Amino acid sequence: MLRLLAKEVLVRVNRIERLANFSLGHEVGLGRHRSVMALAGVAYASQPSVDCTTPTGFDPSAVSLFEAIVEAAFLVATADGIFDNDEREVFSRVLAAAAENAVPRSDINGLIEELGEVLATEGLEGRIAHIAAKVHRPEQKTALLRVALLIALANDVVSETEESVIRRLCTAMDVPLAEARQIRLELTELMYKEAPPVSVGG
Repeated sequence: MLRLLAKEVLVRVNRIERLANFSLGHEVGLGRHRSVMALAGVAYASQPSVDCTTPTGFDPSAVSLFEAIVEAAFLVATADGIFDNDEREVFSRVLAAAAENAVPRSDINGLIEELGEVLATEGLEGRIAHIAAKVHRPEQKTALLRVALLIALANDVVSETEESVIRRLCTAMDVPLAEARQIRLELTELMYKEAPPVSVGG
């Protein structure tokens, strides 16, 4: 996922964080609807405690959607078999930004631990099938692919292993590969429109 000099990482991650909101159709102060990811994040963060007996009105399907989007991004982030502390930090920052900070990063880090365990138990194909079963509407699938691609683009170049995971996600969700390519193109264009590459000196 991430193998850049520290200063380059900071520049790129700051860009990706801004883009996480912008690319999902949300700009602060412009009165736009909240993104699919943000709405799902609000539901995830408002889950009642195990001991709660009072009806809360929270939407369990939105919670499942949030978990599916995070897991898809996690599968991309860990596609190369490496997910060190620096990569975890970048991952949680980008996911928190995509959810418009509706979910604390500590909660995202806790979810990462759970995802690592189920991936080790069930394998990549099993988890991709699980994700696909939780994502139904076209806008949900688009949101999932955008977040997954943002994670892949954190390293500037999408690797073959990341590409493979994204293709498998598309196949499982019955999304044409051309749609994923279009999303990637839009994100890349927005990234450099939003913040041109910064020269990093020695």
